[in-house]
Amino acid sequence: MRKKTVIIAFLSLALACTAAASSFDDILVSNPLLVPIDFVTDSGYMGALSGNNFEQGQALTRAQAVEIVVDTHNIATPPVSGSTGFDDVLSSDSYAPSIVAALNEGIIQSSPDNKFYPVRTVTRAEFAKMVLLANSFQVNNWGEDQLYADVPAHAWFAPYLNYAGKAGLLRADRDGNLYPSTMINRGEVADVIFKIKLIVNRTDNTFLTQFAQDYQDQLEANLDSNLVTAKNIADKLVSITQQTYRNTPIDRGIVARAKIARAYNFLINGKVAKIHNLLTRAQEWKALTISKAQEANSVANSQSFKNKATEIVQLASEI
Repeated sequence: MRKKTVIIAFLSLALACTAAASSFDDILVSNPLLVPIDFVTDSGYMGALSGNNFEQGQALTRAQAVEIVVDTHNIATPPVSGSTGFDDVLSSDSYAPSIVAALNEGIIQSSPDNKFYPVRTVTRAEFAKMVLLANSFQVNNWGEDQLYADVPAHAWFAPYLNYAGKAGLLRADRDGNLYPSTMINRGEVADVIFKIKLIVNRTDNTFLTQFAQDYQDQLEANLDSNLVTAKNIADKLVSITQQTYRNTPIDRGIVARAKIARAYNFLINGKVAKIHNLLTRAQEWKALTISKAQEANSVANSQSFKNKATEIVQLASEI
């Protein structure tokens, strides 16, 4: 149970946010999947489909899904000649090496009819299973209870979707449905890959700090124009900087970044309170913002952090 709690708690930081710029014409600044999409494209896992469009709503085939999973997990692909293990996958097919590698690694399994159905659309349940098995996921007791309305206990996909839902890899709707048989689109695939990388690298401060800076840049880009988006990013920035702080609590730069994240969160709360004419509450958030920014300034070991803390104090003074 402790292992489940730790993983789920960490995964709460793998969330939707926006960014200041996009590599694709069809991904706007307000797109909640911009960071995951930029991550998978910058890493070379996915790319444009037509022109300079990512087409996040486009479905993937089962073969494409396997190729992405194998690539993102650095699984070696063998040369293929003769049988691939499936009657409907030829050794000459471009995706055959990835399918054989996934079969060898236990990421996919043989079926009674000895077919893989490579061109069929991959579902949310199937993709979650592939990704989790690529990370040596242990089923344990994850499939014994019905945690979501459309994920019956003991269904073949229950362990994978129960974990994926609770960990935040996949989002349930307001009625608690995860839609296991629904196709998963390219945007959702990017999101799952990004989040699983955050889980796997949760003790890697270099990895986490890189994305903390990305989140901070995105927050600042939306601070004046879209407080709802900025608040969403701020919550996630706090989560990721707190995880980094837990990894290395004595690093002054990491401590300063965590305090700056808190200060930004307080600042946005104050701005929202002021908009709603909750003036007393706004002043309380203003005081908290200034206090936290001053803490960041005092502990910071670089001028850039000190300058950022001073900037936040100035922004708070306008509340």
